[in-house]
Amino acid sequence: MPPTRTAPRRLHPEPLSLRRLLLSVALPALALLLGGCDDGAPSAAATCVGPNGALAVGEAEIDPLTCVRCECNADGTLGCINLPGCQPADAGPDRGPRPDEGIAGGQDASPEACTAEQNGCVDPMTARRCLPNGQLVELECVGEERCVLDRCARPICTPGELYCSLGRRKRCDETGFDGTPEPCGDGHVCVEDRCVDPQGDVLLVIDTSGSMLDPVAPPTPQDFPVCEDPDAPYTRIGLVKRALRELFASEAADGLRLAMQRFPQTTRSLGVCGPGHYQAADTLPGHTEQPSLTRDQLSAGLPHILAVPFTADGSFPAQALDRWIDFDEQYGVISEDCVACPSDSQCVDGECVGHLEPELRAQGSTPLGRSLFYGSEYFRHFVLREGKACRADADCDSPHYTCQDGACHDPLYDCRPYVVILFTDGGESVDPEPDDLFNPVVQARRLNLGLDCADAGDCFAPAECLEGRCVTGRCQGAPTEGCLADADCGTARPCMPAEVAPAGSFPQAQRVRHPGGRPARLTVHVVDAVGGFATNRRAAFWGGGVYQRVDRFAVADLVAVLTPLFDTKAVLDRCLAR
Repeated sequence: MPPTRTAPRRLHPEPLSLRRLLLSVALPALALLLGGCDDGAPSAAATCVGPNGALAVGEAEIDPLTCVRCECNADGTLGCINLPGCQPADAGPDRGPRPDEGIAGGQDASPEACTAEQNGCVDPMTARRCLPNGQLVELECVGEERCVLDRCARPICTPGELYCSLGRRKRCDETGFDGTPEPCGDGHVCVEDRCVDPQGDVLLVIDTSGSMLDPVAPPTPQDFPVCEDPDAPYTRIGLVKRALRELFASEAADGLRLAMQRFPQTTRSLGVCGPGHYQAADTLPGHTEQPSLTRDQLSAGLPHILAVPFTADGSFPAQALDRWIDFDEQYGVISEDCVACPSDSQCVDGECVGHLEPELRAQGSTPLGRSLFYGSEYFRHFVLREGKACRADADCDSPHYTCQDGACHDPLYDCRPYVVILFTDGGESVDPEPDDLFNPVVQARRLNLGLDCADAGDCFAPAECLEGRCVTGRCQGAPTEGCLADADCGTARPCMPAEVAPAGSFPQAQRVRHPGGRPARLTVHVVDAVGGFATNRRAAFWGGGVYQRVDRFAVADLVAVLTPLFDTKAVLDRCLAR
């Protein structure tokens, strides 16, 4: 039995010299005939003529370019309506008739074709539209519908009540079709009718290179494992730990979802001031030049870089963080056998030996770019969840996501800030070449804008996909007009940075993505202590973040610089653009 249909409204064209009007469609490449039927004689068996065959009485076709649905009536005419809630497909500006769009019977389209400028409202109940085949028609609104711009629409809100539009809050006006802005607070997003603060995910990366052992004040060493007075440390790493203890106890940490990372280190039985029971490494164990890591590879390596992970409930991990900065390192027997010895421990004489209490210790080189890469892989495998297959909320393992229709979903995932704060006292020493994939500038661009791309969806604004690369716009007029500063841009050339990764065949390395495939944007801030390294400044620039230079290692200065970076806010113009 055919479905019950309401009587379609008539489409009223402007007076035409021709009897029949063709309305093109694209599902797929169909066309609709407005008026006219076989042999001109209406009957129960009448059909409406179309370029791809006849439409029987009761059959209908939809034009996604105009959001119009037309049905063949029993009298041989077509009745057409606007589809409520339909969003027209993008046909491009001022689209003229296609070569195959004419009047039924092979006649040419009217030479006086309409234009999009003629679209509008004849009156509150009548919309005027220029169809893709160049004909100007009028559509009658019914019921609660009113003409808005050039189409019939139902009210979008209840007069006087608050509602959300593209993440921004409005109060509905008396018409029900628009509202007066009532902005949410800075960085807040409107969801349903409430303003919410999208809790950010902040990864703090601490430089644990050998230069962090440099004394800032006259040395007053103490016995291992304390090594220096926790209340009056004299090394760079000691002052950073003292500043972090103060920062983590302040209001800046309230409600913050934070994880802490260090440079790669393995465990060893040494126990002296400086390195403690740690051995520095440039890379994770088992990783060389692979542009991505599997979840299993990263899981095995995380104990060597990740001091404190994000909590599953979104709370601030104060106790876990304090264990790494309390100047108390303890090393000993974890278990009496090596059956389940953790990857960051050792098997010594049949016993599992490792850290009972960890500590941030300094030694080795400065792998800034690889640290950004490892941090982004941690985000990719353990933090970003949009589209991940699930059966229950617990499978998403995140306070931001719930399981909906078999996939993890966060309604604010495009607005939620993902932030990396890189604290360093030096420049890149492992991958210094500007075209190295693991150079910090390249990694920062990758996290924020994207590197190689297949289409526009692979890049974040202001970058665009041009000849397979995410670039930052085109030069127009003056060499840098329309381009980000610090770009290497010649006349009439795309804006390209001085440092770009070589094109590769590793799509997974070009973007950080959610499990469902959508790109995720990570912002990179850089705190450069007693350095002023140009590479660090460029990493912050291309990472879309803030560059802060600290000219002296003083607790008050370190706290003052780090505190505002902990205040994450959604940038609506970025996150709502996708």
